[in-house]
This record gives sequence, C-alpha cells and structure tokens, in this order.
Amino acid sequence: MDFKRLKWDIKADLSGYYKCSYDHLSHISVPTLLLTCDHIHEHLAKQQIDSFYSDIIYALHCAAASTVLIGKANFFKFWWFQECQAPKDESISKHCTWKAAGRPRNGPIAAAMRKAKYEYKLLLGLRQKSFQSQSCCTTELRDFLSDKDPTRFWRSWNAKLAISQRSLVDIRITRALPIHLVTCICQTEPA
Repeated sequence: MDFKRLKWDIKADLSGYYKCSYDHLSHISVPTLLLTCDHIHEHLAKQQIDSFYSDIIYALHCAAASTVLIGKANFFKFWWFQECQAPKDESISKHCTWKAAGRPRNGPIAAAMRKAKYEYKLLLGLRQKSFQSQSCCTTELRDFLSDKDPTRFWRSWNAKLAISQRSLVDIRITRALPIHLVTCICQTEPA
C-alpha cells in the first residue's frame, strides 16, 4: 500500500499555509446555537458538531494541499543524519559540474566527481551500519533479557559495551544499569 504524507520540512510554504488556512477557516460558520440555546435536540447537536469538525478538517486539508508538498510515507530515511547533508550537496555539485563538462571519463573533473561520490557513499554506509548495529545491540539485549537468560545477556552486554572503550560517563552508566536491571527483574518476578 502506498501511503502519502505531508512534507512539513523546509520546502513547505508555511506563510502561505497560514494565510490559506486563515482564508478557509474564516468562511466556516460557527454553530453558536449550541452555546446559546438551553434546550437542543441531541441528534441536532451531534450533527452540527460533526459538520463543524468536518468543515475545519476540510479547510486545513485544502490549505495544506495548495501549499505543502506530498510524498510517500517511506520517503524519509529514518537513519538520515544532518551531517550527511554537506557531503551529499558536495557530491551533487561535483556531479552537475561533471555533466556540464560533457561527462568526461578521465581528468580532474571526473576524478573530483568520483571522489565526492565515494566519500558521500562511504559516510552513508558508516552511518547506516552504526544505526543498524545500535538497533541490533538493543534488540539482542532485550531478547536475552525477556528470555530470562542472564548468562547470554551479560555476555552480550560485556561484548557490546566494553568498559575499556567508553568515557567516564559511559562507565558510570554501564556500572549502574546492571544493578537497576536486576532490581527491576526481581520486582517483576512472582515470589
């Protein structure tokens, strides 16, 4: 299934959205009868509230449709880091220069384009692997903990969070967390 979502990033025309939503919302009639009348039939009240709600949603939808781009829901990379943006822009710039020069196979322009592309792809690969290893680490630890397999849990803990490679803050956390986990496990186990 191909879900769409609004892209509320830097490309969205927020001032246009505010103006457009104001224009659309100002034309909606507010059901003041609900606030001023003492006795109103329940069915009529529900109908007016539903209508008012639908009008607001429609107005906001129309404003967004004319000012905010729509993209696929999985368009954004969940592992994207802002530090990857500069190498990406550099790679795109070098690629455009290479295309404008007639796509030479050799020479300084082709070498600069390949180098920028390589550095960008290398950074992306490192960031993605880092994200996946962090996810794998927490998933594996969680699985061992939920299986109540303390031997495998601590073996995995020590392998992934070796104290010799961490800062002083990490060492404190690494030492405090096992005590906290044991306390939590003891509290949840039936006596």
